[in-house]
Formats: sequence, structure tokens, C-alpha cells
Amino acid sequence: MSFFDISKVLCICLRTGFSISLPSTITRPVSASSKILSILSAFATSSEFGEKTLFMIGTCFGLIEPFPLKPRFLACSQYLSNPSDFFITENHNHVSDLNIKVNHNLKSINDKNLLKILFSERKKVAKLKKVPPYVIFQESSLEEMSLKYPITIDELKNINGVGEGKARKFGDSFLKIISDYVHDNDIIRPEDLIIKSSGLNSSLKMFLIQSIDRKMPLEDIADNKGLEILEMINELEKIVFSGTKINIDYMIDDFFDEDQQQELYDFFIDTESDDINLAIEEFEDEYEESDLRLYRLKFINDISN
Repeated sequence: MSFFDISKVLCICLRTGFSISLPSTITRPVSASSKILSILSAFATSSEFGEKTLFMIGTCFGLIEPFPLKPRFLACSQYLSNPSDFFITENHNHVSDLNIKVNHNLKSINDKNLLKILFSERKKVAKLKKVPPYVIFQESSLEEMSLKYPITIDELKNINGVGEGKARKFGDSFLKIISDYVHDNDIIRPEDLIIKSSGLNSSLKMFLIQSIDRKMPLEDIADNKGLEILEMINELEKIVFSGTKINIDYMIDDFFDEDQQQELYDFFIDTESDDINLAIEEFEDEYEESDLRLYRLKFINDISN
């Protein structure tokens, strides 16, 4: 961010009463907010500054540079007399970048041979049951299986996107394959990675299931918990994808007529991937993303759970 942009930001802070904190090394016994406001008051309204005042401002915000500061701070009063829009560069999110790198590394250490066998088994089971492969287990679930090598129902149900319902309904052949694979290849299973987790917060899950049982409108359920519609659908997906059955037919009937429901059913029964982007591309502007995700939720709930 340039010095001029920083000056404009400081002016806006002053005019709107936005709270600003100074570094602890500067605040000593004087209150940070009172110090910065007193400095900015003079800074924003006057065209003459002493070197001491300029030095304090520069030090507080880490702006001291080996060239004159006064002309740059005068930009503040100029902006007040003629405000305009401007852009601020967003701080770099190092934590997010680290998480992306970690997730990428986890994918890279999956057992590729086992993963290929699991994909083949999923395709065989899906063909036998006449459903799309993703209805059996999602790709992300298979990838996690190839990393953690679950060999019991209790271990399998803790794989993300599986849950006890799916583990018992579809898990037997997958567990047999993984168990044989582990034995035949003398694999030491990373049991420390098989961490039991409750997944969705149990109180929220109970609230959602009870609200749906009472046939509350989707918008009302979302508003009650302060969630956007897509956030609400995301929470419902966590429930359904883990194998818990819920009845959202009343929501579907509110959102879609019979022809639309048939059209969406035909699409999801024929596609081999649960990637919602495929549906968005297929129907372009005909449906919102939330509409497509809601119907996909019903489809997987009815066929898989």
C-alpha cells in the first residue's frame, strides 16, 4: 500500500470513529486510542506539522523512510477536501496457504494402488445397485480410505462422508478389500491417523433434524441459526453424506415443480460424479447453485441412505 493510500485510510478512521490500536512499544502509559486520535486530529486538519509530530505518526504505523515525510502526510488533508474510492491490498493469509500445502501433501501420500482398486469396487457396486458411483462413497472418502486403511466398521464410519449408515450399507466389500490389501502387502496401518470425530456439532445436527421433522421452511431454519442458505445446505450435506436419512421432500416441492424434479433426477442419475459444477454448467442460468445442491441432497438421501 502506498503512503498516499495509508493517509486516506487514516482519514477515514478519524471521520468514522473507527478504533485504532498502536503497537505496544509505542503506547506506554498513554492510551492508544486517545494518542492516535489526538495525532490524527492535527494530522488531518492542519497543513503544518512539526518534525516530532511527523516522527510519532511515522513510528506508530511503521512508516519511517529515508526521505521527507511531510509532503506525503499532506495528502490526508487533500483527500478530506476531495474524497474518492481507492483499493487496499488484502493481507496475505499464510495460514490458509499452509493448509492448502498440507492438504496437497496428504493427497500425494495416498496409496494409489489401493485407491485404484477402491474406485473399481465402487463402480462395480454402483452398477449392481443401479446408482451413480458417487452415491456409494464420494471420491474424497475413497482417498481417505487409501490413506488410513480402515478394516472395521467403527474405523470406516469415521472416514469423512461415510458415517455409520453408509458404513453398514456399503462397507463390507470395501473393508474386505482393504484388509486383504493390508495383509498381502505387509502394510503397517497408521492407526494414529484414524481419529474419531463427532463431525457436525451434535446440538446443531439435532436442531436441523428436528426442524425438518416439523417441516420448517429452509429459510426459517437458516435464519434461526444466523446462516446463509448455502451455509445451511452445507450443514445438511454433512448429515446426509455421512449416511443419516432426512426427509426434505416438502422443501423440494416448494422449490421445484414436477417437470423440474424429473429433469434434475434424470441428470443426477446419469452423471458419474457428484461435482456440483457439472450441474451448474449443464443448466447454466436455469437454476441457482443452492437449488441444484438442494436437489442433489434429496437425490443422494433417497438413493443412498
